[in-house]
Amino acid sequence: MLQLTSLAGVGVHRTCIPLQSKYEATPQATFLDPSETGNIFSGMVMYRTGGDTVALFDGNTAVSGTASPKPFGLAALDRNANIDDVTQTGVNVFTVWIGGDNAYFQVSAPAFDATQSYTVSTTGAPTYLYAGTGAQKAVLTSTAPNAYATPVAELVDVLGPTQIVVRLVPRGTL
Repeated sequence: MLQLTSLAGVGVHRTCIPLQSKYEATPQATFLDPSETGNIFSGMVMYRTGGDTVALFDGNTAVSGTASPKPFGLAALDRNANIDDVTQTGVNVFTVWIGGDNAYFQVSAPAFDATQSYTVSTTGAPTYLYAGTGAQKAVLTSTAPNAYATPVAELVDVLGPTQIVVRLVPRGTL
């Protein structure tokens, strides 16, 4: 259910829409890490901070080796100035979309970096998207933040300057 923070936000919408969710994507029940204080828009990249807790994923946390945090999925809920699905419940319940390469999502800005250039490959080579860093923390971006960055999604289509279609990259496949 969409929980608006004021009547001024009646024109807002979620920034991530699952396109084939009935069979291909799974909403994973989790809790939002209490230390996570940033704005969250659905479609931003999340990672596990504990067994059942998640937080926004900073692409620069990826380092060599297997001990570094890895992307877990895309935020299914919002916690920002317009939509707040978390604070109003009082228990930090959160949901993350997970799935394989058949899980497609339509993602709108600001859940992806609309200042970057996005082009679908015509050669069949995948165009990977990564988690952003700094002020663009956890937003999907076409630029790998470092040499160890893990692709989160593959660009499938560019619907316009503020909307793209992506499919998830299954964990452990790259």
